[in-house]
Amino acid sequence: MKKIVLKVVKQCCGTDGVEPSYIKEEVLPHFFRHFWNHRMALDRRNYRQLVDTTVEIANKVEAAEIIHRIVDDLKDENEAYRKMVMETIEKIMSNLGAAQIDSRLEEQLIDGILYAFQEQTTEDLVMLNGFDSHA
Repeated sequence: MKKIVLKVVKQCCGTDGVEPSYIKEEVLPHFFRHFWNHRMALDRRNYRQLVDTTVEIANKVEAAEIIHRIVDDLKDENEAYRKMVMETIEKIMSNLGAAQIDSRLEEQLIDGILYAFQEQTTEDLVMLNGFDSHA
């Protein structure tokens, strides 16, 4: 069920008639509260759909808006969750670049990426790619 809801949210956010302000005010608070959690990071199908939906939302509202909401999660104790955050940030920055990111958010990103990279217990391409794309 969550996967279907995520697909619908992704399609709605990608629609031309939906305003970025509406997404910021009405969708994002509920989206992050209900979908961005450890359980989603452990379910591979939901994980992939959550990352894709979040990237689609970032395309609509701005990279900085989304990254600001998840950057502190790079320091989460759950490695699978950190990996999901890293992959999302890496995909957003690959699509939209870093032009919208201010110096404070950049500091948080570098700090979180270093932490996530150092704390990984298994070598993973996601962490390496995330580290590479921001360094």
